[in-house]
Order: sequence, then C-alpha cells, then structure tokens
Amino acid sequence: MTASRADVTVAICTRARPALVARALESVRDLKLPPAEVLVVDNAPDDDRTREAARQVPGVRYIRENRPGLNHARNRAISESGTEITVFLDDDAQPQPGWIGFLEARFRSSKLGACVSHVKPYGPGTPGQRLFELAGGLSRGDQPVLLPRDHRRLLRGRRVPLVAWTVELGVGCGLALRTEAVRQTGGFDPVFGTRARLAGGDETDMLWRLLAGGWEVAYEPDAVVLHEHRAGVEAVSRQLCGYQRGTTAFLFKSLLRAPFAQKGPILLTLAWRTVKPLFRLVRRAFGRDPLPAGLLIRMGWHSLLGPVAYLAARASGRRGTSPDGSETN
Repeated sequence: MTASRADVTVAICTRARPALVARALESVRDLKLPPAEVLVVDNAPDDDRTREAARQVPGVRYIRENRPGLNHARNRAISESGTEITVFLDDDAQPQPGWIGFLEARFRSSKLGACVSHVKPYGPGTPGQRLFELAGGLSRGDQPVLLPRDHRRLLRGRRVPLVAWTVELGVGCGLALRTEAVRQTGGFDPVFGTRARLAGGDETDMLWRLLAGGWEVAYEPDAVVLHEHRAGVEAVSRQLCGYQRGTTAFLFKSLLRAPFAQKGPILLTLAWRTVKPLFRLVRRAFGRDPLPAGLLIRMGWHSLLGPVAYLAARASGRRGTSPDGSETN
C-alpha cells in the first residue's frame, strides 16, 4: 500500500452484466481515496464480455470463478485479496467519493470485523424501484451502530435480541470485511447465495459468525453507496420473497448450531420473522402497510419455506452438486 491508497481490496462479484460492471468500475476510479486493488470475480461466465469490460480499466484484476453461486465468488475474492480489508461492491451499485475513507476509518479499531455501508437508492423512478423502497430498501438510517455494544438500543421502537440486530444490518452491497477474520470463520457459506433456493441470508450469516468469534460489527452511515434497484414489480417481488426465505433459513441454521443457552433469542427471532408478513397483512387490511396484500402473502409463504430450503440446499451440497443443481468442481 502507498500513502495515497487505502489498504483495501474492492471486489465486484458478477455474472453476465458487463455494462453494469463497467459503470461500477468507473465509480471506483472516482473515489477520493482509491483502494489498493480492484477485483472483478466473474461467476461461471458463459462468455468473455465481463473479462473485456474489466480489461478496459487499468489496474483491475479479472478472476474467473467457475463454481456457480455468489458465495463461491466471494470466497474466491477473499482468497485472492492481498489487503487488510476486503469490500464487496454490487455490480449495480456506485460508491460515493468518500466511501472508502469512511470505511477505513472504522477499521482503525482492531476489534472490528465488518462494517456495513449506507446503501441509498439510485434513481427510484420505476414502479419496482418504488416498491423496493416501500418494503424498507437497503438503507439502515443515519445513526452509526456498533454491535454487540449497541444491541440494547431500540430497533424500530422495540428491544430485540442481538441476532435480530444482525438481521437488520445484513446488507451485502458495500459490505467491508477484515480479510483475515473472514478466513478464520471459514468464509461465506456456499449453501446461501444461490438463486434457485437461497438468494439471501448469507451476509447476515457472516456477520453473526463474526460476532460469535468475538469481532465487532459496525454500520457507517457516512459510507454511502447508491444502488440501482430492479426495475420491474415482479422482479422486486421475487427478490423480497428471496430475502424472506434467506432470513428464516439463516435463523434456522443458527438455531441448529447454537449452544442450548443461546437458542431462546434465536428461536424467538425466527418465530417473529416467520409470522411478520402475516402481521403486516393484518395491518394492510386497516390501511397501515404500504405493500400489496398479495405480496405479503407470498412473503409469508417464503418465510415458512426458509428452513426447508436450507436443509434441501445443504443436502444438495453434500451430494456433490451446488445448490442450484449444477455440478461442482
């Protein structure tokens, strides 16, 4: 690292979206404090378009990861990273100029294992983008958070267990991680991060395992990333259902693995996240919830599916196939 570069690797894990990768790389070039290295991890590509897009930007290292699944790509980035901090940037996101500087400042604490960025919407003009923001979006507010220290703060007006706070902060876009801490945990769980069964829950799982390992987890509201949500209503609806399924899958996994004395708060959070869409459906009947009733019913169903999807995906991995059904290398 030189004096003018942060000890940070920015990793963009992507598949078949070269135009978005090119835009994301341009925004990285505009950062006030540039990272020491930039990786583009191409996940099970069908062509060379992403490779060509990465080659257009000087200093970018292109990596091909043939095993399908987002977390295989993330783990490849962690293994390739040569810096203290690895930050994951979605290909459809654009960091603001001060982004890296604010993240690096948080990691001056040797206890910090992860820092979540403040993700704001980029151009919320389509019906799908507006729906995503009505559902809560990816922003976690304007106040910094440090776990486990702050977990007794009110979350949406309630006192909740630490695991519920972890779910709240489980945002992958702009997620900064202490590289060695992730390696110590064994990396991202490849059971998560696949479109077929579990498209979410993986970031929360990583944060929870870091907390269990004695690390701290922060949210930095000044580290801003703009994210371009999906445009169509049905695409966003599927995404929201995937989030529900991934969240309850993560909680079910954590419940299975937790010591007996820690199972109570996890079980309580799992029960709440399972019934929450139905609670919102009742509120909707009184005009107090912005989401359509049909979507809330679908979200409730996918919350119930989470534990089953986790068991199926884990069994699939044990049989030598990836959770999306393709052969593993």
